[in-house]
Amino acid sequence: SVCTAPLEVRLVLLSMTLLQAATEISVGALFDAYLLIILGTNSMVGAVETGKGLTTLLLAIPLGWTLDKWSIPRVLRYNTLVGCLGALCLLLGYPSDTLWLVITGCIILAIHNQLVVTAFPVLLSQTSTSRTLNSVAQANLQSASSAGRTLGPLFQLVLIGITRNAHWTE
Repeated sequence: SVCTAPLEVRLVLLSMTLLQAATEISVGALFDAYLLIILGTNSMVGAVETGKGLTTLLLAIPLGWTLDKWSIPRVLRYNTLVGCLGALCLLLGYPSDTLWLVITGCIILAIHNQLVVTAFPVLLSQTSTSRTLNSVAQANLQSASSAGRTLGPLFQLVLIGITRNAHWTE
């Protein structure tokens, strides 16, 4: 059970849920609509998604090497700074419709997310005391990820419903 899991495991699961929710809120389905509205075409959606995909592909081996060379908690602490930089780019780019900041933020967050998604399963396996506990922790990690991907859009819909604000679509 998650409630009886060690604190480290519970923190990883909570972090994964929040990370996935934040990702869905910032660059999920409504992000595609945002790009369509400010550009009048959806061609940029493909370019942004391609940029994110190629970046994560090119960095997969160096990030894996980094996780093998240094302690995972230390790498995750530094990665928090990377995530904050990406979030700052989005925070500044969205309200001002500054596309280069939005795209930069998306790519930086793709790097941040790639490292987290790679590091968390390894971190869980290092904290688990048995194969059974590790299997349970890994399954819970996937559930936490799915929960976050569900909570992000749900939060967006609730916020739109509460504020009844659709001015960004005009």
